[in-house]
Amino acid sequence: MSPYGLEGSHDSLGELPNQVVEVVHRVVTDPGRIAGHWVEGLLEQGMTDCEYVETLGVAVATLVVDTFTRAMRSPSPRSRST
Repeated sequence: MSPYGLEGSHDSLGELPNQVVEVVHRVVTDPGRIAGHWVEGLLEQGMTDCEYVETLGVAVATLVVDTFTRAMRSPSPRSRST
């Protein structure tokens, strides 16, 4: 099944542009099938290449921290009270 054959929208709080939500979703759930035509589609929808790279960087950094935290069986930094 191709991720490019599905249509619809993600649940969102509406605080981020749809393209940002799509990039984060794809990077977290199916990074191995990100294709150039998909990225080009984001750029055609108005996302700049700098916004794409920045979104990737934030998503991947967050994913790495969350994955490591789960591997260590530690509470999420977001769930700790300050």
